[in-house]
Parts: sequence; structure tokens; C-alpha cells
Amino acid sequence: MTIMVMRTSDSAINRADVVLDEGPPHGVLLASHFNRDYGYQVRRTRGREDWLLFYTAGGEGCFRYNERQHLARAGEVTIIAPGLPHNYSTSRPQEPWNFYWAHFIPRTDWLPLLKELPEEWPGLIVMKIDGPALNERLVQVFERLLKDNYLLTGIQEALCANALEEIVLLLARQRQQASSLDVRVQKVLEMLSQQLAEPLNVPEIARSLALSPSRVAHLFKEATGESIMATLLKLRLSQARRLLEFTNRPVGEIARSVGFQSSFHFSRQFKSFYGLSPQIYRKEIHN
Repeated sequence: MTIMVMRTSDSAINRADVVLDEGPPHGVLLASHFNRDYGYQVRRTRGREDWLLFYTAGGEGCFRYNERQHLARAGEVTIIAPGLPHNYSTSRPQEPWNFYWAHFIPRTDWLPLLKELPEEWPGLIVMKIDGPALNERLVQVFERLLKDNYLLTGIQEALCANALEEIVLLLARQRQQASSLDVRVQKVLEMLSQQLAEPLNVPEIARSLALSPSRVAHLFKEATGESIMATLLKLRLSQARRLLEFTNRPVGEIARSVGFQSSFHFSRQFKSFYGLSPQIYRKEIHN
């Protein structure tokens, strides 16, 4: 796949314009970050052969198709499927539309994931991104995608494809979680995975959700089949295993980085879970 990235100058960014474009040749991917003033508009009467993904970081954009209209606000991903005629523009005179975008041809294994995402109308996927952590991650992924595209070599193309795949997988994960887990359970899982090194406990987690400890514990166990603290231990040990495999960090440092204050306690828990001490596990993996 040939990958191209467009970066615009400040003068281009602030120019109100109308673009009539039927798109680049099939197989070409373009991506950029725009901050468009009111008056900017793109109209494609026959749609495109590729997919077009937007992430709105600020302001508001408006998508139109026939009599339908959708306003894309900050923290939202919008995806236009191939062949859908569309018209999108800034919608607020007083505020620019700040958005990342990417044209792409999906790999075949991405298509089932894209098809599972919710549609505002046929051909237009809309997802509100849950929580500041995931929004921040999407921005970071887009920035990596843009930075990796100055040299159009095979390595840079692969890095961009990996970044785009990460976006698709993050959307699919949020969709799957939303369809299967209580939002409160999702928040607990996010807290556990993002704060492995913190001394978390059930009362503290319950306070963050404005629920009683017993209620949070019941909801979590009912949804996942495990207690909160058992899940936290599993997440900590799983992260420690990856650090043992892919870094040379000392065992004690790894233990502290995943929330164990005692190296001895960490080693006991790791051996109980994986059947080997951390030192022997690392040795076996690298042999």
C-alpha cells in the first residue's frame, strides 16, 4: 500500500474553501490534521473507493447525506464507508473544526471489525469515545501515524498501517465492551489497567463510582466471574510477565512498577500463577 501524508501550512489551515474531489487512486492512503475555519466544505457526489476516518479533537463538523445530517463533536470518531456520497463541513462560525483524518483501504481482517461498529445511517459509522484516556491515546496514535510518513519506505508504510490498525482495534474493543459489560464495570477495568502501580482497593474504587463497595464488588463479579482484586492481581502479573520477556529491568524494579511493594511477595505470586519464579521464567524465555 502506498501511503501519503498531507500537512498544511497555517495559511492553508485558516483558509475557508470548498473542495470538490473524487479521491486518489485506489490503494492510496492519505492522512492529516486540520484546523478548519467556518466555510470549509468537502463535497463528494459519488463517494470514494476507500474508507475515510475522522477523529474530532475540538470544535464541530457537520456530515450530510441527502436530508440526513450529523454533527461530529469533540471526542467522536466518524467513518465514511466506500461508495457513500457525502458532504462535510465546519458548522460553528465562532469555532474552527479541529480534526484528524485518514483515507485507507482496510486489510481483509479489519472488515468484520468495521462492520460491527454502530452506524448513524447506512455507510456512516459514528462512535463517541469513552473517557479522556482513550481520547488521548487516539490523538497519540494519529500523531505517530503522521510522523512516520515522511519517508515512503516499506518500514514507514508498515508503521502507518499498524497505527491505523490500532485505531480500528480500539474502536472494536470499545464496541464489544459496550455491548457486553455494564459501563460501571468498564470503568473499573479501565482504572485497574491504568493504575497498576497504585495501591488500589475496593472502597477507593467504589468511591470513584459513587457506589458502595459491596455493590461494586457484586456488579464486577457478576459481569466478569472474578473479584476486583483477583483481576487486579492477574493484570499486574500479566504486565510483569511482559516486562520480564521484553526488558532487562531488574525483578525488584518490575515488581514495584506493577504495584508490588515486596519483591518476595511478587515472586511468590508470580510462581503461583505461572509455575516458575520470575528469574527462572526470564531465563527459560530467553533460552
